[in-house]
Amino acid sequence: MDSISQAALGAVVGETILGPKVGNRALIWGAVAGTLPDLDVLFYPLMDEVTRLGWHRGISHSLLLNCALAPVLGWVLFRLNGRRASVKDWSVLSLACLLSAVLLDCFTVYGTQVFQPFSDYQVGFNNISIIDPLYTVPLLFAIAVALFLRRSPGARRAVVLTGLALSTMYMGMSIVIKTHVGSVVKQSLARQGISHERLMTTPTLFNTVLWRATAEVPDGFYVGYYSLFDTRSEIEFNFIGRNDALLEGIRDSRAVSQLLWFSNGWYTVGEAGDGSLVFSDLRFGEIHTDSERQGQYVFNWRLVTDQSRTLMTQLDPEVDDAGKAMQFLWQRIRGH
Repeated sequence: MDSISQAALGAVVGETILGPKVGNRALIWGAVAGTLPDLDVLFYPLMDEVTRLGWHRGISHSLLLNCALAPVLGWVLFRLNGRRASVKDWSVLSLACLLSAVLLDCFTVYGTQVFQPFSDYQVGFNNISIIDPLYTVPLLFAIAVALFLRRSPGARRAVVLTGLALSTMYMGMSIVIKTHVGSVVKQSLARQGISHERLMTTPTLFNTVLWRATAEVPDGFYVGYYSLFDTRSEIEFNFIGRNDALLEGIRDSRAVSQLLWFSNGWYTVGEAGDGSLVFSDLRFGEIHTDSERQGQYVFNWRLVTDQSRTLMTQLDPEVDDAGKAMQFLWQRIRGH
């Protein structure tokens, strides 16, 4: 998830484990440890576009690496914070916060390579948005209250555990909702006679009410949206062609091979006006400002072949009116 959520979860976990012994230091160092895995982006200037795609949420999110790092970080924190807690105490805090950050990322759609360096398989449960305030706010509220309860360890611990319980319950609820949405989508596909090979359901940005369903067929995908507040009996699906023929001759290039791996096969290819190709990852959905128009895909790359070498450049979505996009999202969440 986003860095604020990672830091907030780390702070609450750190406080739960070591707060009674070291006070606010547990919050602070828990937040730091919870953010560490996502700091892999600091190495981006040293890499090209292709390498970055496999680096983020790669080795830095390895279960093996983080388990090995925990005692080292624990020793460092012990040296920095005196003898209020033992090396073992700080190592336990480090391990819990590092692994909580890795696990949290697994619930999103991005894909987390927790089995590195043995496998680049991307774990993504797709049950929560990369940014979801309803998950993060209880953690932030618990941290804010805990800072004012320094002299009341019992009350402080109760507040922190309550915040952690609420966010965890919300995460669990998102899994239940995803199961329900999957059932609704499958029934709607069956009634419309759409036989699919794979099905992906993901929540839209900031919420777990409005979901995007992508059903794979041999030559492309059927995409539809479903809100828990929808009153319509059927989901309206739009067909998106994969357009694989456009990749002929460059499919085995380093850039395209990386994009095919990263997208896990959920992609579409289009032609740009300048003769280049645009590769769009469908997992992250679109940004809509008008129900009558195709939305702008969130993750896109321009592919240009120069002297038998295919180069890729990430493109930002072109959104003319962000406010209108948010208004459209809100209306669709409400079932309109």
